[in-house]
Formats: sequence, C-alpha cells, structure tokens
Amino acid sequence: MKSIIEWLIQMEEMSGQLYAAAKTVFRDDAVQDFLGQAIIDESMHARVMRRAAETIDGHQHIVEAISFDEEYKEKHQAPLRNALDKLVSGAMSQTAFIDCIVETEFSEWNDIFIFVVNSLADIRPEFRDVAPQIQQHLRRTEHFLNTVASDKQKIEMIRKLRPVWTERILIVDDDPDIRDLLKAILKREGEVDVAENGEAAMEKLEQKYFRLIISDVEMPVLGGRDFFKAAKKIYPDIGNRFLFLTGDHRSETITFFEENNLRYLQKPASIKDILDITLETLHDIH
Repeated sequence: MKSIIEWLIQMEEMSGQLYAAAKTVFRDDAVQDFLGQAIIDESMHARVMRRAAETIDGHQHIVEAISFDEEYKEKHQAPLRNALDKLVSGAMSQTAFIDCIVETEFSEWNDIFIFVVNSLADIRPEFRDVAPQIQQHLRRTEHFLNTVASDKQKIEMIRKLRPVWTERILIVDDDPDIRDLLKAILKREGEVDVAENGEAAMEKLEQKYFRLIISDVEMPVLGGRDFFKAAKKIYPDIGNRFLFLTGDHRSETITFFEENNLRYLQKPASIKDILDITLETLHDIH
C-alpha cells in the first residue's frame, strides 16, 4: 500500500498547488472563500497521507495484489498538471477552472483516499476522524459548485454523483483489504457487493444479478474454480461475467481458465487492466 499512499500524497499536493494558483487569478468573492478553505483542506489531506506512509511501514502485507500502473496515475495527474500550467500562463477561464474542480473533487482517487484512511483506522485511531472531515470538504465543494457553476457544469456534477442506472459488481476474495480496495476503485462503475469465499458468493448470486464477478482463485470453504463450476450449473452463460485475479501460476489453473474461456489477470493486477475489463464487461454483456 506504500506506493498507493505515495501517489495520493502527490495528488493532494498537486491539488493544493492548483487551488493556490487559482487564488491568485480569480477574484470573485465566492471563489476566493472556497479556495482559501480548499487550500487548507488539501494541506491537511497531504499531512494525513504522510502520516499514513509512516504508519504503513510496519504493515507492508496490506494490499499487495493490486498495482497502480503509470498509465492509471497519469490519467489522474495529467488534468491537474495541465490546469496548473494554464493557470500560471493565464490561459484558463473561471468556467474551465470550475470544470476542473468537478473533475478533481469527484474523481475515483478520492475514494481510494478514503479506503486508505479506513484501512488504517484500526491500526491508529487518529485516522477514524478523517473520513468525516473529507465529507465536510465535499459538502463545501458541492455548495460552492451549486453557487457558481453553470447549468451544464451542475448536470455534470450530478451525473458523477448519481448515475441513472447502477450495475452490480461482486468481488469475491478472502482478503478484506483487497475486497475493500477493489470496492473503492469500482464503486463509480456500479453497486459493489463483496463475499469472502465462493460459498458466500453463491448465496449472493441466488439473491441478485451481478453484471461482473471478480474472484480470487485460492480461498477457504469454496475456492474460485469450484465457485465458478457451481455458478455455471445454475447460470450456464455466466462465464462471460467472470474475471479472475490470481497469484496461482500452476499450469492446471491456467488451463482451467483457457478451457472455459475465462478472463484472468495475474497478481499484482494493474488497476488500469481491472478497470478496462470492468468497463468492457459492463458495456458488452446483454
């Protein structure tokens, strides 16, 4: 998790720099008030992540199955960097800056921030107060946007907050940290449910339709392969809804995937690959 935290520190610092630069450009009273508080908030967020980095040194076992590839990082860093360059050069309008706020404040990397602090809350109680502070920050941001944003920008904000239809995604893994991180990453794509093994997942499949099922292979009670076999008996066409994440490199496991035409990613799996397959599945399955 250390690499995740280090990236989040960069994101919070870049956000703080963006707001500080904007404060020297836009003189509207409402914008000035928002930016003054936002600079304080982003500084606090960066301090929290630095503290998280110190805390995590003794807990490196947490979430080693997911990797943050450079393309995923760049996807979120590039808009901030480009906006900062335009602000410094005087090439950004207030309307464009409001668009940037909508994109930044309601991005999935904020969900990953919450995942980190919640994961560390049991290790250090000081992290338990962070999530409510983040929520206050988001409320202030929403209030500000409702005050100054155009109708088009408000529609975009609402779209990011409240999807018209929510697909269901099921994550099956015996490691709670992996379940929670995947849930944080994918919550923008649909309603995410979790199960600790194949048996618990089968109970959920009997209750709801899941458009995508992301499953580990080696799990207690009922492993991933047997879970798939049990699910296929009830839902013969369910294979195209499965994605396996596995650290099992044995030939029989790979053969199982290939014989059943199943998608799989080797751990550590990149977030970009997980998101790509998620979007492909949500868009293509009927």
